[in-house]
Amino acid sequence: LPTAFALRSGLSVEDADSGLTPLDVLDALRSYSDRITVCCDAGGIALPSGPRMGVFAFLEKTVVPMRAPRGGVFHPKAWVVRFRDDDDYVVHRLLVASRNLTFDRSWDTVLQLDEVDDGVALPGLARLLRACADGSMVVGPLGRQHRERLESLAQTLARARFSPPPGFSDLKVHPFGTSTVSRSPWPFPNVVSRALVISPFLKRSFLDRFPSDW
Repeated sequence: LPTAFALRSGLSVEDADSGLTPLDVLDALRSYSDRITVCCDAGGIALPSGPRMGVFAFLEKTVVPMRAPRGGVFHPKAWVVRFRDDDDYVVHRLLVASRNLTFDRSWDTVLQLDEVDDGVALPGLARLLRACADGSMVVGPLGRQHRERLESLAQTLARARFSPPPGFSDLKVHPFGTSTVSRSPWPFPNVVSRALVISPFLKRSFLDRFPSDW
């Protein structure tokens, strides 16, 4: 994310003729890395390749390696951005992507939800951040700065309301697999008239739990 701030439209960090210098990337990393916490699966961390990738070492302090406590992969694909002005007014934006956040140009879809006064609460999102903050899924120690940021985000998100996309009247976030002692409760109805499930990573056993007479 901070590296993207240094990029100009149409350029790539791998493009030798892009005009993007290591100093540009370094400035972005130093300016924003202290404000970012990236919780990601411990088995999916790798350093990008390329002549300018040495400056990515400054991103190490932003990464918090996680492991799903009951098997599987920690893979929410959710990004929460909190904006705060000089008067301490806070507003949030939520992004949920269908794939990883990369510079790849493959097809993707992203849900963007912005905070509004008369929107819908998303308590499941706050629960997910609290589960990350309690350290039970973290591989290794959880730094104080990351823990405080996750807890603070969970607190402000608990009060936030988001505007549903056009055509929708309600929203829910269900964080599966965050408990170390029990399975997540099944949140979906047993009888439905219409359903749409989009995901590249669902197992057949999971889909079989949905009603089959749609």
